[in-house]
Formats: sequence, structure tokens, C-alpha cells
Amino acid sequence: MITKLVDAIPSQPLPNYLFQNKGTEGCIPHFDNVEDACVLCEPGFSNGSAYGDLDNDGDLDLVVNNVNMPAFVYRNNVRTLKPENHFVTLSFQGEGRNKFAIGTQVVVTTDGVTQFYELDPMRGFQSTVDHRLQIGLGNASKIDRLLITWPDSSKMLMVDLPVDTLIEIEQVATKLGEEIKEVNQQIFQEITANNADFIHEENDFQDFIRERLLYHMLSVEGPRISVGDVNGDRLDDYYVGGARGQAGQLFIQQKNGTFQPKDKTLWESKKTAEETESLFFDADRDGDLDLYICGGGTEFSTSSTPLFDRLYQNDGRGNFKEVVDALPVPRYFSSSCVAAADIDLDGDQDLFVGERAKPGAYGIPGQGFIWMNDGKGKFETIPPTEELQRLGLITDADWTQLDDDPNPE
Repeated sequence: MITKLVDAIPSQPLPNYLFQNKGTEGCIPHFDNVEDACVLCEPGFSNGSAYGDLDNDGDLDLVVNNVNMPAFVYRNNVRTLKPENHFVTLSFQGEGRNKFAIGTQVVVTTDGVTQFYELDPMRGFQSTVDHRLQIGLGNASKIDRLLITWPDSSKMLMVDLPVDTLIEIEQVATKLGEEIKEVNQQIFQEITANNADFIHEENDFQDFIRERLLYHMLSVEGPRISVGDVNGDRLDDYYVGGARGQAGQLFIQQKNGTFQPKDKTLWESKKTAEETESLFFDADRDGDLDLYICGGGTEFSTSSTPLFDRLYQNDGRGNFKEVVDALPVPRYFSSSCVAAADIDLDGDQDLFVGERAKPGAYGIPGQGFIWMNDGKGKFETIPPTEELQRLGLITDADWTQLDDDPNPE
């Protein structure tokens, strides 16, 4: 009976997709789907693919696995069609049990152009591609510099290498070519002893009990930290958010590099909220940094007041007070991020606020909100577009300049 039901299910072979890299437009990578003009897009029941130079001619051929039908094997003819383009194939012999030197990193420089590669041939469950690195060099006639970083962090430098060839490289203790002078310069210094006494404490909540199809918990992603000079002494201070049941805390940097907590009572009054993000920005155009705190998480119902975002006004000396009527209402949503920019070019900072997940309904797209500043630190929402209403599971956001006009995107 079950076999008959399965046999009755329609079966339709589908074409695969091939996306060709067209470079960048501005700063955005652009890919074109070339399925209509591509022999690789033959319909089938494909469930995996791997690439490698099967005929050792310097380009990558492709093998596509299919269910209940022969595999597709495609030969790459680019070496015939574009003989002016060159390549180099690197084959590594590692030490010990890492025979192929998996994890080796390569920086190759040709005619002032630098490329980075890492040997990581694994592709999904029990799948792998060629363990050799195939590097396209364009019309470069030689490799000026090849810097290899082995899995044990030792380095090897090779210079003036030929193109259109296979180079087999053995991991050895000595360096080839020019000597690499390692500079043992300490960049970071631990200052834990100078820092304030704060330990993030997650509340006891299991996301999987409420939503069993989650693949990881969303309620344990904190804490977020915001940095800014809140009292005008030219020293960076910071605010660290708290989990549900733990108050966040503002820390003021002292001249000796230590940090001291400030206004504990103010933050303690809001410890029922899950603080998912915060932002220092000048909300009221008075020249100091005010503080926006996102209330979110998945522990609450969709009508819980701890989901409310909050805005705190700074008096210029690092003393904050909550402005209860500054943000639009109703505000019952789980916000995950906030970013400020002067959207309408009127001299004040407007806000984008994003929603990561709807409590109890993970997977449904979240909404993005645009809140306009009246210049005095009070915000009004603008009607959201259809795109903003279903923007997705928003983890973070930023304003940037993508074109020549002054408006931020």
C-alpha cells in the first residue's frame, strides 16, 4: 500500500542553477543566473556536486551526483576558449596524519594583485572536492610571491614561480626563498583586573520547550556592549546589557584605566527585560550621547511590557533618565538591533529598529521599523513598506553610503 502511494507521487526533474560572478557594482557583488544558456542546467534529480581538475589541464571540471540516474560529468573548456588566462595548481604534502595539509592558507601575489585561499575541501556530509588548490591568475605571466601558512602556523615563502603548472610543496621546517622575519609584538594586553565586576548570568529558559523545531536557542546570545564617552572626559565608557532577571550596567572609565559602575538603581528597575542590543547616539541634538536599549528575547508573550524598547536621556555628565514618551507606541515586538542615521538630512539622528524573531513563531519574517526624530528626541514611526514588513530574521543592521547621493542606505 505504501509503495503504491509513493509511486503515485509526481516526479519532475529540475534544472540546476549556475551563477556567474560579474564583479562588483559599487561595493555589492553581482551574480547572473546563466541557466538558460548553460549545458550544466540539464534537468535531473541532483543532490550533490564536487569540482576538480579531472584532466589536469588547469581548469576545474564538475561532477554532479543524481538520485536513481547517472551522474553528470562536465568538462571545463575555458583553457581552450581563453588561452590567455593562466593558472597554478598547488599540491601540499603535510606532516603526520594530516597528509594533505588540510587548513593550509595561501596568499598569492601577481602583478600587484593579492588573492587568499585556504585548503578546506570538505563540502557537506561525506563530500569533498579536489584537495589541490587551483588558483586562477588572469593574464599574469609569473607568480611574484607565494606565502604559505601551514596548519601548525609555520610559514614558507616562495618567489618568482612559473604559471600553468603543478607545484608540489612539502611541509618542512625551513623556509624557502626569502626569509620571513616574524615580529613578536604583543597587540593586546589583558586588563581584566582593571575592569568592573560584571558577570553575565543567563536566566533558566529552554527555547526548545516552546518551539521544538529550533536548531539553536535564541535566548542566550547576549550580552551586547555599547561604547561611548558619556560624560565628556574623552575616555570611553560602556554599557553592557543584562539577561532577563539581571540588570544591565553602565561603567564609567577612570583616568587610571579602571571602570566604575554608575546609576545601579536606574538599571535595576528594568531587570525583568532581556536586553538584546543598545546604542549610544545623540537623540536630542544637545551634543552628548543618549542611550537606546532594545527589549527582546523569546521568553515573553507578544503582549509583555519587557519587550518595550527604552530611551535614556543624558544630561551631558553621564547621568541618565528614562524618557517614557519618546518612542512610538504600541511597541510590542522583540527588537534585536538598532542603528542611527540622519535619514531625512534635517540634522538629527533617526533610527532603524529590527526584529529578530516573533516569540512563539520562529521562522516568520520579522519587521524593520523606521522611526523619525522630531529634532528633540521624540520619535514617530513612518508607515512600513511591504519589504520592511517582511524583512526577515534581522540579526543586525547598519547605515552606509552605497551611491553618490547624501542619503544613507
